Amino acid sequence: MKVLHLPYGAGIVSLSEALREHGVHADSCSFYSTNTYNYLADYKLDLDLLTKDKKEEKLKQFFEYAKETYDVFHFHFGETFHPMFLDVKELNEKGKKVLVHHRGSEVRRRSIAQRVNPDVVVKKDWSEQRIKKRLRALSKYVKVAIVNDVELIPYVSDYYERVEVVPHALNHQRISPVFPSEKAVPTIVHAPSHQEIKGTAEIEAAIRRLREQGHKFNYRRLEHKTHEELLSEVLEATIVIDQLKIGTYANLTMEAMASGKPVICFIHEQFRNSYPKQLPIVEATTETIHDVILDLLVHQEKWATIGQQSRMYVEQFHSYPIIAKQLKQIYETL
Repeated sequence: MKVLHLPYGAGIVSLSEALREHGVHADSCSFYSTNTYNYLADYKLDLDLLTKDKKEEKLKQFFEYAKETYDVFHFHFGETFHPMFLDVKELNEKGKKVLVHHRGSEVRRRSIAQRVNPDVVVKKDWSEQRIKKRLRALSKYVKVAIVNDVELIPYVSDYYERVEVVPHALNHQRISPVFPSEKAVPTIVHAPSHQEIKGTAEIEAAIRRLREQGHKFNYRRLEHKTHEELLSEVLEATIVIDQLKIGTYANLTMEAMASGKPVICFIHEQFRNSYPKQLPIVEATTETIHDVILDLLVHQEKWATIGQQSRMYVEQFHSYPIIAKQLKQIYETL
């Protein structure tokens, strides 16, 4: 069995690596040079650097190669080789196995999200009409979808015959944890990929208030960083703040936990029981973020303990062998 992950993102790299460690031939293909994780992919098409004609030619050439080489096509973010998913139709006709891996904004609709979380924020460039149109078109040819957690199930369950939950995978062995030690001036970092969705304004309002109250700490908003630069900053941090509005966690939280840091993140009560009980995330909302940060600043003795619990959690629930085994089982049922 040969598996191809595409077209961009951290997931195409981590899942390909995880499968290879589990004895499965798997490769990743990144379409765009601008994606943060492009440099880690096995194939880098860099389509955004080409003219329209050259882009179409290169994509067609790689598709011809891929359909003769791979048995399983694992598409991420609901994107394939062709905007109307005609490539998936052709793959089906050739007897290839296909599935789609939805990861968030490309399926998250406010009309559904606000039933659980009235304060949720969705990306404005993904209209409900656009999302539903793409899901209808894609699900004509794809019967099985993967999501990373239960929060995404309601957005896709009406379209696919089967939806599987597969947690994010992380190669924690590449990260040597640095557990925070009690010191006079801690460093808090926040790395928003999308400020409104992550709750950056509320986080930084709390930061300003804490400073006005006389609390001493360094704060860094990490933006426009390479993945290596971001990870380096996280390793040097004391506390990492992820997001306050979505209700689940993803790559930044995992990497920060693997780095041995206390992570502040909003986990919605409706999704909390779907996670292992050992989940060490320090929970906060837009209303409680000030008090949560203050508690960690005052109780420095918590830092190392939470950091150690965080590292153990990632090793136990997001390691490559665990996720690869689950993926392989899904592929075998396609």
